[in-house]
Amino acid sequence: MNIFSKDFISNFSEMLKVALKNAVNEVLLELKDEDKFLLTRKEIAEAIGCDVETFDANYRYLPGFPYHKKGQTESWNKKEVFEFLHKNKLLK
Repeated sequence: MNIFSKDFISNFSEMLKVALKNAVNEVLLELKDEDKFLLTRKEIAEAIGCDVETFDANYRYLPGFPYHKKGQTESWNKKEVFEFLHKNKLLK
């Protein structure tokens, strides 16, 4: 196949358009997730990729683990948690 043919360029252009559209949609979904500033215990456990029991046993009570408390309610900021995990080599 000639890479300079109209068919190749048209097909490549269409593939590129689809790939870019998918990438933009992923970014928009992530931005939408960021709109929810604080997460519940279950939500942050899911974001890390574990259940709440594993979160409690392995992460929640680590010294310096970031959380927010209003009254008796604890919540977590996803960005802060992932920065902490990365900084402390707890992420792959």
